[in-house]
Amino acid sequence: MSKILFINCYDDMMLALRTMSAQLERDGHEVHLLALRHLEDCFTPCVPPVMHPVYNYSLQTTQKELDYVMTLFEEIDPDWVGFSVTSNHIGLIIHIGRLFKEAKPDIPIVWGGADVWFNAEDDIRYADILVLSEADSIINDLAKAIDGDKDLKEVPGIWYKDRHGEVHKNPKLPPFEDVESVPYGNWSLERFHEVSADQLFRHGYHPYSMVGQGFRTVMTARGCPFTCSFCCNGYEREEVNFSRLGRQRTVEHVIAEIKHLLKTSPGTDVIYFSDEVFPMNRRWVEEFADAYRREIGLAFSCYAYPTTVKPWFAEALARMGECYVQMGVQTGSDRLNRDVFHRFATQQDAINAGRILAEHGISYAVDLIGYNPMETEEDSRATLDLLLKMPRPFIFQAAYELMFWRNFPITDKAFERGLP
Repeated sequence: MSKILFINCYDDMMLALRTMSAQLERDGHEVHLLALRHLEDCFTPCVPPVMHPVYNYSLQTTQKELDYVMTLFEEIDPDWVGFSVTSNHIGLIIHIGRLFKEAKPDIPIVWGGADVWFNAEDDIRYADILVLSEADSIINDLAKAIDGDKDLKEVPGIWYKDRHGEVHKNPKLPPFEDVESVPYGNWSLERFHEVSADQLFRHGYHPYSMVGQGFRTVMTARGCPFTCSFCCNGYEREEVNFSRLGRQRTVEHVIAEIKHLLKTSPGTDVIYFSDEVFPMNRRWVEEFADAYRREIGLAFSCYAYPTTVKPWFAEALARMGECYVQMGVQTGSDRLNRDVFHRFATQQDAINAGRILAEHGISYAVDLIGYNPMETEEDSRATLDLLLKMPRPFIFQAAYELMFWRNFPITDKAFERGLP
């Protein structure tokens, strides 16, 4: 059996890696989890910046933090390392992978995650194995293959390099449908570490991270019904082989997971439902609201799309208890939403959603996208107009910078308009 190190950058929730950790440990593997910086630490200025030659995007860390990563790597001495890779963290991940290879040249480096789905042809240059599917159905077979108990060519949904450097592309997998067959995420601190703010937190979290402040994440369904052009869920699903609509778990299964989480992760104060959009099936939501209020009762947070917020929806959330809704509005311009972002919620839809939430006493925040070269002055004025009209009180979460990652639909739109 293997010793495995999983690493996630800027996310100590790391739900996918926690789930795979539980799967692998069920088969007898020893899995260690490392969170390198937490989300709230994302914009802390520090040096040196780590640049990626394709994206030319700098994600900063410190030499002291990298030294802590290497200390853990040497102490754990893993048989292989897995990275969860998103486009904005790729430069840092490449750099750390190279440090690992310098210390242990034969160690297999495995990449999975959103960037791999889009950019496998480039990413295979930096990894030994790519997982181009949801890993749930193949992670145990992959571990067996790395251990030498199975041939890598027998593991579907991966690309891998042989000892001569030749790339082999195994057949894709269909969407993983049996989402209730995987174990609950591993929230144990026994083999968890976090490196952040120039400190190493062994078997614990940075106190100012979301997890350190009592947030724990649960996902009730996989997938997203929307196809926003700036989001990985807006990518052509036939390419990444994911089903379009959510694969919903039963109410009983989600409640059981939360109870398990409360038993295994002391200090849990808030449940963060990390679904792309909180479920929209009325029967499911109302049944879940009653079960959550009766059996859990903790404060919670979830994400909503303006057109999914209906009076019955807000009433159900209010029944569950103290609630905070994060609503992606992105812009007040109907033109931008429709023609550029491929979103079909209007300014009036956002105002209506805010009114419904406010009427039910639900705190909500508004997300916007800024720094958009396709935005005109008229679009900006529409956004200001929206903010002035949104029912109060609400939180202006942030104006996030629009990023143009390769092969994203939004990037194609920018190229069509002659933008660099």
